[in-house]
Amino acid sequence: MTYVWVRKNVGFVRRVLGTWVAVVLVLAGSVVAGLAQEGGLTPQQRVEYAPNELGKIPILQYHLFTTDPAEENQFTRTIDDFRADLQWLYDHNFYVIPMADLIRNEISAPPGKHPVVLTFDDATPGQFRLLEQDDGTLLVDPNSAVGVMEEFYRTYDDFGRGGFFALLHFNCFGGDIEPDQARYCHRKLEWLAQNGYEIGHHTWGHQDLLDIPDEEFQYQIGELWKWIEEHVPAEGARPGMLVMPYGNYPDRELHQEQRRMMREGIPYEGETYLLEAAFMVGAEPAPSPSSTEWDHIWIPRIQAFDEELERWLPEMENGGVILYASDGDPNTITVPDPLPGPLEGTLDPDLIAASGKTLIQYDPASGEPIGSTSTGIAGMWMREQDDPAA
Repeated sequence: MTYVWVRKNVGFVRRVLGTWVAVVLVLAGSVVAGLAQEGGLTPQQRVEYAPNELGKIPILQYHLFTTDPAEENQFTRTIDDFRADLQWLYDHNFYVIPMADLIRNEISAPPGKHPVVLTFDDATPGQFRLLEQDDGTLLVDPNSAVGVMEEFYRTYDDFGRGGFFALLHFNCFGGDIEPDQARYCHRKLEWLAQNGYEIGHHTWGHQDLLDIPDEEFQYQIGELWKWIEEHVPAEGARPGMLVMPYGNYPDRELHQEQRRMMREGIPYEGETYLLEAAFMVGAEPAPSPSSTEWDHIWIPRIQAFDEELERWLPEMENGGVILYASDGDPNTITVPDPLPGPLEGTLDPDLIAASGKTLIQYDPASGEPIGSTSTGIAGMWMREQDDPAA
């Protein structure tokens, strides 16, 4: 019966949808878009949660940890201050997500929550320390970053979970800093992967990538990529997510070929390694992966030391930074219409449709959907005013 109706009304279908795409695909896309709006937030909930999935997402960056306040500096955070950082995030409605969810645009934070990603460079022992007990059992040191996170996640089970470790294999949470911890390297990697954490790439030798030969560039990426695949359980292995040592990318004038490889694939020993992401050392909160500002090879982070946090946390609190606020559904991208001023020009409906997401724009005063609907399945963008039958 549906087929007969479509045949009889094909002119109407074409006018409404404004496309010559196969009728079955068009109808499927329309149904999915409708379900996304009907099964998602109500207008009242949109007003309450104010979702804006084009807002900024902070990625906090940590290196060393200490229990001695006298040792705190740009690259060393005290454990007490780290606890305070997490408490501030929780108190201000943030929700910890895995790095993979951000990079793959699969953010599933609860409605109204602000996603945040925690990153840890160099795999230093203060990030993850194991303490051997008298009976031989191993316990996570509560005064290591992982110990603090585990305690916090247990206490606040509505805070999300995650942590991304940019690995240096020769450190592996021990190294020269605490050699006695080196024997636990593989146990730690396995435990992290099995408990919701991620292990990413920081080059084979912490090599500055600014100006090195192509062969060395390929070696630095390829060797650690293979090592991670061999030593980290698959659920936590993220070898395609590269943290740039010292924040340096291949020189623009000298190494355009290496920059091309970062986007198109890095050949090494008969394999080609395609990066999912590359991260800067610092800078600012990251754009939404649905934003026109998103570039997976140039992802900014915020260094977590006092001066930088004192700069950015108040901005996030007072609205100086427009934060990503989730609609609770990873398959839809919900944004207010109009967008806040700082986000003007960051919405491309075709880009969102191409990613397979459904775009929902709504009136922030009423919560009602307005103006337009974009559906990735039908691969189209329509405005109601463009429909000649409207």
